Amino acid sequence: MKVSLKHFKIYNYAMSKDEIANQYNVKGYRENLALNKNVEASSTAKNLLPSLVVDGDSSTRWGSDYTNGVEKPEWLIIDLEDTYLINEIYISWEAAYASGYTIQGSIDGNTYFDIKEITNGTGAQDVLTELGDQEVRYVKFALTTQGRADKKYGFSIWEIEIYENPNTQAKRIVSSALEELQQYTRGYEKGNLPGDIYDEWKTIFEEYYALADEGKLTEFQKVTIITDVSNKLDDIE
Repeated sequence: MKVSLKHFKIYNYAMSKDEIANQYNVKGYRENLALNKNVEASSTAKNLLPSLVVDGDSSTRWGSDYTNGVEKPEWLIIDLEDTYLINEIYISWEAAYASGYTIQGSIDGNTYFDIKEITNGTGAQDVLTELGDQEVRYVKFALTTQGRADKKYGFSIWEIEIYENPNTQAKRIVSSALEELQQYTRGYEKGNLPGDIYDEWKTIFEEYYALADEGKLTEFQKVTIITDVSNKLDDIE
């Protein structure tokens, strides 16, 4: 089989995922749920604001108030602004890291439950995976033990990232798409969705949901599914 190309482009750099998404209408990339969300902290040192841990800038940071040589607990709470099933958390520490802390979750912001306890943190970056798809809106970081032997500078974090797993994200979006599809009447009158298209899309969406429910989607498969679902619904509008 011979294939001919009429137009093509050559780039001398690696396109970012945002550039790819914009140019080729790709959707469903891994989403940092904490990005630019509201953050509260037990204390703040100078201009090291809590919001800086979720601003997407690895050169800015939050820092707690401190008295050198005195160790005291501190906390951060991130409001995800909706309920999600979280599965991974990344924490990028400044030199004033926590060797002991507990990650907690809450639906209402009042009652918290433990998600994971860390007792031997070593700083730099903590990569916490397989957290069990915990259903939360609020994520609290209860910092208790300073990693620095001299107990200076309290606690400080460059960035926090929070993620769902690919299967959970796909299930959430496909489930929402099925609900949206049900808002249309199957038929050929004005404002309805043609019966053959309705049936085809419903079958495809249900198959996508079943694949995600098996829990084996790769990131590429998830992006492919979410892009297809989103583009189909966009065609209606």
